Amino acid sequence: MEGTSMFSLETYLKDKYRRQMQVESKGWIKHDVHVDVLKHLLIEDREYVECLVHEVKVRMEHDHVYMEQQKIHRAVIVEKDQVLDDYEVISSNIEVEMEPKDRQDPLERVYYDRVKAVQYAEMWWDGRNPQYHAFTNDCTNFISQCLRAGGAPMRGMPSREQGWWYDGNLWSFSWSVAHSMMWYLKSSRTGLRASEKQDVRELSEGDIICYDFDGNGRFQHTTIIVAFTADGEALVNAHTSDSRMRHWSYEDSTAWTENCRYVFFHIED
Repeated sequence: MEGTSMFSLETYLKDKYRRQMQVESKGWIKHDVHVDVLKHLLIEDREYVECLVHEVKVRMEHDHVYMEQQKIHRAVIVEKDQVLDDYEVISSNIEVEMEPKDRQDPLERVYYDRVKAVQYAEMWWDGRNPQYHAFTNDCTNFISQCLRAGGAPMRGMPSREQGWWYDGNLWSFSWSVAHSMMWYLKSSRTGLRASEKQDVRELSEGDIICYDFDGNGRFQHTTIIVAFTADGEALVNAHTSDSRMRHWSYEDSTAWTENCRYVFFHIED
């Protein structure tokens, strides 16, 4: 397994399947788990690992030896040696034809309903919609839900590295990772699209702000504009530290530094 994390994927999965075997209480006399890493990505402070788990179980019954074997495709998301998510990857037969990023279909028309996006942001700013997976760092997942509520079209399934999409137990990195969403909005030419603006005053309700608090090029946070003050200051909603009608600059946040960099996105509608 590549990377510098001290997290032991094989130990974690062996313990997981050993506990499951003990619950089954079928008198297994031998149990072995081997893990083959298929994909390992480092994204911000998180590790995303896809692996193939080989499990072998042996039991004795009436002087006969029975052996069961299975192979399971799993994905594990880890942050600071803590497992945030662990799920079986279900193979998909969906075939997606990706369009070149530098070309937009002139006949494509996407309507983004800003009112519905803001209504969703107001409804769920301090809650978690059970129709979606919830994360410890939930800011970008929440913003994606707001965009989707506004009718933003998804594309890219089943590749997690492409497009912007959510499908039950799977989702693109751009759906849930702040840095990935920033790059998706900056580069997308089909489906959900945005134009980068130089000033927050060029944005509207339902638009998105991305935050690089340290100014080191890694974006850690995402918010959605839900209102403006009488003097034109944007107010945002967000998750992780659940916030409603917060000043867009986030200068009151403990994460904010004087090097903070913002990217302002106007969602095309």
